[in-house]
Amino acid sequence: MRKLAKENLERARSFVEEYGRKLDRSLLAFDLDDGSAAAVIEALGSYQNEDGGFGKALEADVRMEASSVLATTVAFQYLRRVNAPGTDPLVRAGIRYLRDTFDAQAQIWPIVPPEVDGAPHAPWWSYAGTEKAFGGFRLNPTAEVLGYLLDFPDAAPPDLLARLTETVVSRVDEIPEEMEMHDLMCCIRLVETRSLPDGVKMALVPRVERAAERIVERDPEKWSGYSVRPLSLVHGPKSPLAALLAEDVQRELDYEIETQGPDGAWGPNWSWGGDAWLQAERDWKGYLTVHMLRTLYGFGRL
Repeated sequence: MRKLAKENLERARSFVEEYGRKLDRSLLAFDLDDGSAAAVIEALGSYQNEDGGFGKALEADVRMEASSVLATTVAFQYLRRVNAPGTDPLVRAGIRYLRDTFDAQAQIWPIVPPEVDGAPHAPWWSYAGTEKAFGGFRLNPTAEVLGYLLDFPDAAPPDLLARLTETVVSRVDEIPEEMEMHDLMCCIRLVETRSLPDGVKMALVPRVERAAERIVERDPEKWSGYSVRPLSLVHGPKSPLAALLAEDVQRELDYEIETQGPDGAWGPNWSWGGDAWLQAERDWKGYLTVHMLRTLYGFGRL
């Protein structure tokens, strides 16, 4: 079993300290040192707008100031990682934004608003066509957002949560065996919700496992391209798919150690060009490097 050498760990740390966003530097300190959750939440606050949602290029491929459900789900990924309390004003404002943007008739959250077209963004985030491209938002981002609402008991009326939970489970049952990769990732985040009712989890986990088996890319030769790597689906040793993909995860951990960049970072395996991409790529590298170090730490690879 390979481990990341100490000098390579220090190179990764140096990259994050020099080029990473304050938010990711704070998360690195939280994950590996004695950093506080409060520092992460404070840094995250700089991406929150008056409407309670998050924007300001928090999701590095969408570089608009305005809020989006996409960026707000990213914010709640950070909040979940540091176990942010539901009483925190930042959390409460974020939940309010999610409630305000919910399409109750369609039982969905539109992932980005029309304002996205007025700012630099990856071409796949252009407003026109997003609903079709993202499956009508039936699972992405709706399943993930449901998990965040369930994290906080007073986030939404119980009858709304019960109805939406039933809707999401039904949608998962209706789709083909080979689930779209981002739909699957949103479902995994829902399954990872600590307050998810046991019956719902029991219904979703087998479906998620079958979808993961069909979609995961097991060939390391193809990991340099845009593919569903095992660690895209397994966020740590306690992940609901950790046992199912155990051998694949260990193989990818070796691969990630071997392919660390010469600058100490791990970078995105996609790009969209232009001047804005230069900053977006740097933001992604900071984010992905912190995420990888946390993953390596969790699996005893540091």
